[in-house]
Amino acid sequence: MLISAEYLKQNKILHERSVEFGASGFRWVDEVVRLVTEHKFETVLDYGAGKGLLRKGVMSRLPNLTFQNYDPAIPRWSADPKPADLLVCTDVVEHIEPERLQDVLDHMARLTLSYCLITGATRPATKKLPDGRNAHLIQENFAWWLEQLSSRFVMEKFSTDTSIQEFHFYGSPGMGGGQPVSK
Repeated sequence: MLISAEYLKQNKILHERSVEFGASGFRWVDEVVRLVTEHKFETVLDYGAGKGLLRKGVMSRLPNLTFQNYDPAIPRWSADPKPADLLVCTDVVEHIEPERLQDVLDHMARLTLSYCLITGATRPATKKLPDGRNAHLIQENFAWWLEQLSSRFVMEKFSTDTSIQEFHFYGSPGMGGGQPVSK
C-alpha cells in the first residue's frame, strides 16, 4: 500500500487549504529541461506532482514531451501512472508515511525506465498537517536517505545543501527498478 486512507485525507485537506503546499516543482524546471535535452528523454513522470507547476514550466519549453503528473492526493492525477524515461520526485519523500516508504520506493523504481531525480529534506517542515503532525513525517539524515535510495537505484550523483538540509539524488534503475533504456 502506498498511502493510508487517513493520511490521504490529511494530504487532500492540506492541498486544498494551502497554495504553497505542493507548489515547489517550479524550482526544478531548468534541471528537468536540461536532463531531458541532454539524455533525449521522451517521457517524464512527476511523482508527487502537487500543484503541477513542474509540468507547466517544462511543457512551456518542451511542448512535444510526454509528461505525466502523479499525486494520490490530487484526484485528477491519482491513477497509477505509466513508467517514464525520467522520474522526477521533488520535495515528496520526506512526506511519505514511514511504514509505507519501502512500498513507495519500490513503486518509484518500477516506474523509472532510464533515470530519476529525487530530492528531499532532512529537517522538520514549516507546515503542519491538519491533525497537527509535522508535514515531514520522515526526518532522517543524508546517509540514511542515500542508503534507502541506493537500495533501488544505481546512484549517479548525490549532493547535499546543508544550509537548507536538502539532498539531490540522481540515479538509474538498479535493484528492484525497471530496465535502463538507451537513448
